[in-house]
Amino acid sequence: MRPRVTRKIGADVEHGAMTNWSWERLAAAAGIGTVVLFIVGFIVVGDGPDIDEPLHEIVTYYDDKRGNLVVAAILFGLGAVMLMWFLGALATTLREVGQAALSATAFAGGLLVAGVLFVILISVAGAMLTTQEGGSAGAIQALNELSWSCQVVISWPVAVVVGATAAAAARSLVFPRWYALGSGVATVLFLLGGTTWAKDGFWAPDGPYGTITFLLFLVWLALTSVLLMRRPQAADAPLAARAAT
Repeated sequence: MRPRVTRKIGADVEHGAMTNWSWERLAAAAGIGTVVLFIVGFIVVGDGPDIDEPLHEIVTYYDDKRGNLVVAAILFGLGAVMLMWFLGALATTLREVGQAALSATAFAGGLLVAGVLFVILISVAGAMLTTQEGGSAGAIQALNELSWSCQVVISWPVAVVVGATAAAAARSLVFPRWYALGSGVATVLFLLGGTTWAKDGFWAPDGPYGTITFLLFLVWLALTSVLLMRRPQAADAPLAARAAT
């Protein structure tokens, strides 16, 4: 009778672990999914036309790249949805370790990030549709400039997410100390990213610094997702305790 009970408990543990993976760890893994979708979307569409690009070249870009832009818009849209799912897992973890205020701050900042992402998608889709309908070239240029402007402004809500998570990690030790320190440094870099309003060059909205901070955010997302996935989940504890008795 004893081995039969042991096998049943072992099955319960396995079933509980699978159920837990299907929800809590899958939500944590959504950060990696976001990174994959964003990278593929960026590869599909490539760099958009610069702000100071000649008007006819901007119009030509949105006309010639229509198929790529549609695919990229879908990928980035799905990535934004997965980002919100991941943020829910992150906020829940921070709240569970006693950092309720920072958890709410990180989640609110994340929603702003997703909101600005959707504005970027709307501006790109608007430029594409305006080109398709033979609309005003000036409107297409304005939508292109709106897209670049949002890519500067998004640095601030990103800094809110990363900074709140860094502070919560430092206070609760929910993540390693090196992670809290690295996230703190990244927060400063993101805050600086919101100041890149030069007319041209490295510090312009379409300059290299924006690409650097974009890649940095992807690295932070992937790293945070992995750390969340590796944390012991609360739902595992009762099952593990039963198996040990």
